[in-house]
Amino acid sequence: MQKSMFKSKSNQIGFIVFLVLLLVYFIYQYLTSYSVPDIAFNKLKLYDLNEQPVKLNITEDKVLISCGASWCPNCRSELKNLEQYFKENPEKIVRCIVISNESPDVVEKWKNKYQYPFEFYLIANEWPEIGIKVLPTNFLISSEFKIIRKKTGEITPSFFENEIH
Repeated sequence: MQKSMFKSKSNQIGFIVFLVLLLVYFIYQYLTSYSVPDIAFNKLKLYDLNEQPVKLNITEDKVLISCGASWCPNCRSELKNLEQYFKENPEKIVRCIVISNESPDVVEKWKNKYQYPFEFYLIANEWPEIGIKVLPTNFLISSEFKIIRKKTGEITPSFFENEIH
């Protein structure tokens, strides 16, 4: 009679670890292989938190735009980490713009709860309508609205460090 490989506790734990690692691998592959859309930010219809139309005016060499949401744990973590990084590295500060498609009161509460120093704007579109399928999705853009770098998922400050002067 053949023994089942699941009789041993170490085999069971090993199998569970294998499944978890396999799941993490597939999630990572999905997030990193997703094509980030090219968005014409100078043509995007944005609104301030009072629901008034806003035309994006970029005069800085580089601006970080993070498309996110208050309910997204990676979005909250990313903003917290970026805020801390810029406090510790004032010479690296770039203008950060957060765009959300949530209601103005939800975004206002999110901004005020964490006292983020970033600009927050609203977009009326659903994310897939402009090609975004993963939050957060980040863009580093130039003053000419050219996309310098883009990435889905949470970024760390080091991801943009080579681009920030």
